[in-house]
Amino acid sequence: MTVTVGIILVALSLAILIFALVRAKRQSSQSEPLMDEDTVIQQAFEVVDTLDNPEQYSKILLSQEPVEVRLAKLFDQLFAEGKISPAEKVAKLLVQFAPDLAAGYARLGLAHLRMGNLESAEKNLKTALEIDPEDVRSANNLGYILNQRGRYAESVAVLESVLGEDEQNVVTLVNLGIAKYHIGDVDGAYELLNSAYKKNPNIPEVHLYIGHCLKQFGDEKRAQIAYARYEELKKAKEQDAQRSESPRSEEKESAEPQKEPENSPQKEEGGEKSVASGGQEEQIEEEIVVPDRKETITEQEDSQEEK
Repeated sequence: MTVTVGIILVALSLAILIFALVRAKRQSSQSEPLMDEDTVIQQAFEVVDTLDNPEQYSKILLSQEPVEVRLAKLFDQLFAEGKISPAEKVAKLLVQFAPDLAAGYARLGLAHLRMGNLESAEKNLKTALEIDPEDVRSANNLGYILNQRGRYAESVAVLESVLGEDEQNVVTLVNLGIAKYHIGDVDGAYELLNSAYKKNPNIPEVHLYIGHCLKQFGDEKRAQIAYARYEELKKAKEQDAQRSESPRSEEKESAEPQKEPENSPQKEEGGEKSVASGGQEEQIEEEIVVPDRKETITEQEDSQEEK
């Protein structure tokens, strides 16, 4: 009997030891770089060598900054120039070199979002948020994907977790306001969208969804004013995109203010409007969330059940 018990204890100890070793190995493989510095920089050079004027990008890679910083800056420049495919390759290198940093997954998710690969984008953005739950930009882009897929309740949960008491991020306010509207919280949506309006009155979608809210409140006159302002801003945005050599789908937070009509439905007595400066520390663009289906005033009237 004693021998049997001893054998069982030894077997149990061995099982625990094996489990611990396997777990340690798994954790180690997740945290250790898959490439050394020389290899990852060499592969980054191979990416930029395929581009026009590679010298401007090589300067980034030849700097004395940490490798992960160089890769992040290279991605940011490529992405800002609309070079999405090479930017994606650089983001993959960053993930491989620094798998414990949120920055790589955030950038890879953004690249895949722009490329239309929403599943991969969602996966990478969620990983970024697991590593850094306060990554507002990744939360905004994840909210964009969730709203695109009609998963508004999930979007609300993600965006509320990063909103903060100061409510300074205008993109979060817009994204969350739209998501709340689609889950039926019209009052909450209206409040958030008005906050976004005060920070930047020139985002078309803010006026579109404020119009939707006003329509739900039965204020048809002010809703039509909001819709008219939406059409005006959307047209101006489309014209700007046509004039640009590299059209963007994001709304820049630092847009220059335009003159607001005196009868704007969003203007509140004593309410001070300002244009958010937008954080530049990471240089990652964020998406303003609007589902693929762009509602017009006519569509809004014909499909109240969906709104």
